[in-house]
This record gives sequence, C-alpha cells and structure tokens, in this order.
Amino acid sequence: MNVTEHNGRITSASIFIEDHGLLTLMLQIEDNLGSNGFGGYQYDFRKVVDGHAEWSSKGCSDLASHVRQILTVFGVDRWESVGGYCRVLRDGNKILAVGHIVENKWWAP
Repeated sequence: MNVTEHNGRITSASIFIEDHGLLTLMLQIEDNLGSNGFGGYQYDFRKVVDGHAEWSSKGCSDLASHVRQILTVFGVDRWESVGGYCRVLRDGNKILAVGHIVENKWWAP
C-alpha cells in the first residue's frame, strides 16, 4: 500500500438514489491527482417477499452515522454546508479518507 496525503476540494456532497434504485452518499473531490468520488455506499437494498419486491432500510442507521461523522469532521451543522477545501488520503487512485483542511479530523468509513 502506498498511502499519500494531499490537499483537495469537495466540489459536491450528494445523497441520492442511484440508477439501480439504491440509496447512496457521494462526495466528489478534486485534488492534484484528479477528480474522484468518495462514498458510494449502499444504504438500503431490495428484497423479494412473497413474489413482491420491497425496499429494506436496514442500512439507514449507517447513513445517519456517516452523515453525522462528515458534518462533525468538517465542522458544519447542515449537509448543504459540506464542501470546500479538505485533506485526502489516497492509495493510488482510491480515496481512503477525507479530513478537515486544518484540524486532525478524518472520515474513513
């Protein structure tokens, strides 16, 4: 593993239903190595019960936990305020963690 630390910038913070119908969270981050998404975790899933597809929100407590951790790391109290400069830990093209630009606070799910 070749972990490097860089300054970066969060250009967007999104919570959305992706094209397969899954609830996910994504931070879009630019740094000197390019632009990458960080997140993409599946917070719900579809299960079939008696021949009918139903959505399970089993992972929504994980989503709430991740949102709270991100707000705490970046020192904001609203999701809309997540953005701006940050620190990025990478292993090549893979982002491992994002952190506050000045304080030693990190999110590494």
